[in-house]
Amino acid sequence: MRPSNHNGEIFSQIAQCRLCETRFSQGVSGHEPRPVVWAAPEAKILIAGQAPGLRVHHSGRPFDDRSGRRLRQWMGLSDAEFYDQNLCAILPMAFCFPGYNSEADCNNNSASAAISKWIKTVAGPDAVIHGLRHGFRDRLRVVEASVDMIDQLGGWSLRTVGQGYGDGYLLELLYRWMSNTVETQ
Repeated sequence: MRPSNHNGEIFSQIAQCRLCETRFSQGVSGHEPRPVVWAAPEAKILIAGQAPGLRVHHSGRPFDDRSGRRLRQWMGLSDAEFYDQNLCAILPMAFCFPGYNSEADCNNNSASAAISKWIKTVAGPDAVIHGLRHGFRDRLRVVEASVDMIDQLGGWSLRTVGQGYGDGYLLELLYRWMSNTVETQ
């Protein structure tokens, strides 16, 4: 792959990436790379997410799961609007399903590190790559959101079995806390 500043060309290069092929084939899931690139240079909204899960790996369509339905509802977008690449660019921090370390553990840190190295070859050695979820968690702490609210908004695992019971917070309350993070900037 050669460096480029043209987004359409970069998206094409990412879609063809096989950087982690050996590691993926030797992992527990034994899968091939399938980068999920859902974007056009003209997109008006950028949705940055985590590495795709196994369901998205199979479908090739980002947020093709329960979390995606909830995100579309939260954003007030229909499926057609959400998946319109000229409206929404959906880019994960790692473009492929990273596989599993064991039957239960996902391995996205290694995939993220490999992608970060590649991004530096395209963007240059001075490029700064920052995990948006970490900054997001910090912003929620600033507005004094509760730990379980932060975990639900960020998609982090809950610590105890008891915290996993119930449906979680209502969308209106989640929206209010998200709005608080914007108002304190």
